[in-house]
Amino acid sequence: MVFHRSFTQTIAAACYFLTLACSTKGQPIVVRQYTVVNKCPASIDLYIAGVYDATLTTGASTTTTAGVDAGFFYTTANGGDTTGDATRAGFFGTNDGAYYYIVADTAQFNTGISITPNNYSPSGGFCGVAECDDVSCTNVFTQPPTGFPPISDTPPNPPVYSCQHSDVAFTIT
Repeated sequence: MVFHRSFTQTIAAACYFLTLACSTKGQPIVVRQYTVVNKCPASIDLYIAGVYDATLTTGASTTTTAGVDAGFFYTTANGGDTTGDATRAGFFGTNDGAYYYIVADTAQFNTGISITPNNYSPSGGFCGVAECDDVSCTNVFTQPPTGFPPISDTPPNPPVYSCQHSDVAFTIT
């Protein structure tokens, strides 16, 4: 019986500390939904944050839930590689909103890509579609950015896009 109480207390303490670990400054960690749709004419291997996630056949999709800084979404199709030397969709966020962008390495452009906030329409320069279909895109980064503008009522200029809603979800094609 003493073991049972001790075990119960241990579980309760672990749950408490897990709750604390999963919050920032007393606020719960925000997670977002990311849906990837394969519009390529062949199957693709999808990588998220450097980890293989799924093989998507033409027209197939997968949805994942991840934090506001979900890492890069990319594929190894057409010469992309598992380390992310490819066209990539990137995300950076806070509990109040999200920045999103495309990195298109001109030496390793492997596929067109777009990022669409799927539960908010473009308005006032916010929540627009980020899109790049070929190596000559000018609304992309050629390497990952090292910083982002502060959250503001003024939308950033591309290649940074912003959708300042805590519950924004994205579709990547």
